[in-house]
Amino acid sequence: MNRAKLTSMFARAGKRYEQDPEFVQERRNWRRAELGEMPLNSRFGIGVFSYFMLAEEVVVWTNPVDHYGRAPQLEPLRADIQSGSGLLRIGEDPHVALDGGTRVRLYLGEDSTVPPSLVDTLESFLWVADFEVEARELTKDDSRTVVRHRRWEPGALTAPTPKPWYGDAVQGSRDIWLVQGQGGWLLDGVVIKDAPESYGHIVNLRERHRPEPSVDRNSLISYDREAVTSELLEAAPRAAARWHEVDLTWLWELADKSPRLALAVLGSLPGDTMAVIFAQAGPRPRALPRTVPLAIAGCLPMDENSGNRGPWRRLLGQYQGTLAQWWQKTRLALQQEGKPFRPVGYPAPAAMDAFLFPKDTAPRGWTTVLRAAHRTHTPLSEPLKALRRYAIMGLEVPAATDLRGLRTVRPTTELVELSEMFRSTLGVGAWSDPAPYAPLLLLAARHRMRLAEAVALLEQLRTWQPELPPPPELDADLAAEVPSRGDAALLVSKELDEELHLWPGELGVIDLLARADPGVPLSDLAARVRRFEPLGFSLREDPSSAASEHGPLSELERPLFARSVGVPRREIGWRGGDLGIADLLLLATELQTSPVDVAARVNALTPVTGIRADQPPAGVADWIPSALATEVLNTIRRRGDGIAPWTFIRVVMRRTPRPAGLAARQDLDLDEIGSVLRRLSAAGLLAPGFENLIDETVRQLAQWGHPLTRGHSVGVSGRDLDEHGVRAPDLVQLSAAERRPIGELVERLTGQDQILPIAVTRPAPEVLDLQATPQDVNAVLLNSSKGFLPDLRLRRLLHHAYSTRRTLAASVEHLTRFVPLGGPPPPCALDTPEFAAVGDRTPDLFDLAAFSPALLSVDDKTCVLGPLELVRTAGRFDWTLGRTYDRYAPFACLGLDVTVGRPEGEVADRVPDWQDLIILTEQLTGRAPALAGTVSQDHITLCAEETDLSETKVRKRLARYAALFSLELPAEAPHLEGTAE
Repeated sequence: MNRAKLTSMFARAGKRYEQDPEFVQERRNWRRAELGEMPLNSRFGIGVFSYFMLAEEVVVWTNPVDHYGRAPQLEPLRADIQSGSGLLRIGEDPHVALDGGTRVRLYLGEDSTVPPSLVDTLESFLWVADFEVEARELTKDDSRTVVRHRRWEPGALTAPTPKPWYGDAVQGSRDIWLVQGQGGWLLDGVVIKDAPESYGHIVNLRERHRPEPSVDRNSLISYDREAVTSELLEAAPRAAARWHEVDLTWLWELADKSPRLALAVLGSLPGDTMAVIFAQAGPRPRALPRTVPLAIAGCLPMDENSGNRGPWRRLLGQYQGTLAQWWQKTRLALQQEGKPFRPVGYPAPAAMDAFLFPKDTAPRGWTTVLRAAHRTHTPLSEPLKALRRYAIMGLEVPAATDLRGLRTVRPTTELVELSEMFRSTLGVGAWSDPAPYAPLLLLAARHRMRLAEAVALLEQLRTWQPELPPPPELDADLAAEVPSRGDAALLVSKELDEELHLWPGELGVIDLLARADPGVPLSDLAARVRRFEPLGFSLREDPSSAASEHGPLSELERPLFARSVGVPRREIGWRGGDLGIADLLLLATELQTSPVDVAARVNALTPVTGIRADQPPAGVADWIPSALATEVLNTIRRRGDGIAPWTFIRVVMRRTPRPAGLAARQDLDLDEIGSVLRRLSAAGLLAPGFENLIDETVRQLAQWGHPLTRGHSVGVSGRDLDEHGVRAPDLVQLSAAERRPIGELVERLTGQDQILPIAVTRPAPEVLDLQATPQDVNAVLLNSSKGFLPDLRLRRLLHHAYSTRRTLAASVEHLTRFVPLGGPPPPCALDTPEFAAVGDRTPDLFDLAAFSPALLSVDDKTCVLGPLELVRTAGRFDWTLGRTYDRYAPFACLGLDVTVGRPEGEVADRVPDWQDLIILTEQLTGRAPALAGTVSQDHITLCAEETDLSETKVRKRLARYAALFSLELPAEAPHLEGTAE
């Protein structure tokens, strides 16, 4: 700076250097000389006042240069400024050599006992310097002794100590770096403290990014997001290619926080990259970090939960999920029992896996595919193609009629949301019964879009999800309407969130009264409901004149008509009918108000709501039920009639944990139980005859060791005990629960401890010494209340033998002892050669997995071994087709329907891979319908496109399986000599 600049720019507040005429001209000259743009982010001057946040005195030496870089002045100018004085003294300093540029020295005050560190301060905010910067800290007494020293090279990232990320930062472009951890936003190299999160990357914003910082430069108001994202995604592959070791947990987090960047990184890492896995914090001692090849481990964020109760069991079931966990532990080099499990036919990791297996949710068909495509900004075909590889593990691959058409579809936020909304509404029970097109209204209200646009999105979804309802027919006015958020709150969900709550599609007047905001006329709300009738909403009756005059219910009136006690959150709604005594007493419990007062308040509003309450009998007029009484009342409300003795006992025992011994329980108040029963009798809520058995019921509960008062699952509702007594299936369950022979149980049920009358089945003498186990119960009973199975089913027999460590023959022999009780007979004669071939087998985990759903088991009754099931099971287990057939075909004598012959020749020794499974199914889903008959050339071409095999290889694989699947391949097109496919 020259003297004029010092006085006009440096010393005057509010002057911006970028507006200086000489500097503006200089920038023009730079552009004309094609020297590139001179970056400038200054908005508030040149930052002189910030000096005085630290310094008491500032000295500036400056010497301008001409266009050739020569300093016209021999001696630089010196400016001295005293903090708070407002005076600037300018002169020349012959003792300082400065050929050009500016030097500033700050003299800090003595206020702090610990002087600030120059190096620490610069490290905290200066990460990238445009010019060489050197910081030296000297001792106070000796200016020649350097205490600390740090140098910033131009353009290099100089990270603070310690680094807030793992490993080295890698540079992808001049202003972009990738880091394995929390990154940052810089402005001309200076850290913006309160900028948005930048996980995994550091961006140095320049003038071309149009950054707008706050006045203190500690936050970022705006920037050219599109330009920065484009530069980041362009730089990411170059940077990622320089890494050879990555933190796997960082990749999982990156996939969640920055999916597009994660996809670019995963697709660019070298093939020999090692994944570092750090032990998770927890109560157990930490293990040392371990490294595994990323090409083996892959990036599946779902792997974060690798425990025995991880997501694989929820996704694939207990036994197939266990196999998947073995595969997971092998990939991640986790300790496990037995041999490593890494089937050759399972897919190699791919970048898209990171979005098919997110942390918190398991893959769910189209929902997962749509969300992955949306988050990664890729065509819908890409995640579907990636998911298809995992069909061999049992994952559901959605079918699509036009796979090639998906290559041009990029799902929008609205399309993804609509798919998830329909999944939620189609999955709710009858208690809610939302309008069939409620998602259209909710989506249109959320995004302020016309209903016609929402309908168009439904039409698009139906091309891949034909199970969705066909588009509704809307008139032109309704199609052009943009529903309000109030419409959605009235008709669909009060929180505008289908996951939390859904209203039924049919509304009554009480719904209008309770949901409306104060001051809104009911006639207007009724008109809105009728307006949206084409979407499936309806109004049972028109509001009466009294309702219209009264208007929406007040905050004090609404609780009278809420149905919430004992009701799950998603089922909470408004009463649509009169209040019986049970409802009235439950409402009194919730409001902590006497039933007579509650009834009076409800009936005072009957002209408005159309709902009346029964008058409580005198015996319960002022009774506020206890917690025990509330559970009993909920049971009565669900059943719709009076409660019977054994049902009452089951409710009581369900509330109270079973005692460790036979000592009396202190938490069971018999006086309260008697009081509750007398109140229920006064209310008329006991079943006929129960009022005469109140004392017997209380005395029965006092028999702590009685089999039916110990909280067993038998007759869990008590209805079976009240209506049928103890039948043979109940004896089996009680024998397993009590660990007593059936004969001893019969004696106890008919002995002196039996006070309440109950019918007890008298079993045949040969089973009196039989003591059942929980495994027996699972094998011979349909469930806890529906009795014995009609036949001994294969799946249950395998489970029984596996869990009791018996051979199949020993299990069948044992379970046959239950036949005199009505138990299922054996599936075949035990003295046949067919049974002898399997009788000596002790099932293992693979057998249980094989006969679980999606492999050989269709359902609990039916098991099939066809060509597709054979390929799928062999590939899942990493077995050859011949070994798989030899293992499971003999189970035909136990109920397995074998529809395929043994593989012969070369194919018998083949272990199928995921590509085999895909090309052998008509819809390329890995599940039925299997490919059969004449194979079209288009199928071969499509398989090649979707499995990354050549058409020649697809044809060769199909030819290998032709005999097994009865396939006829099309004639191969002739190739000209010297040409390649």
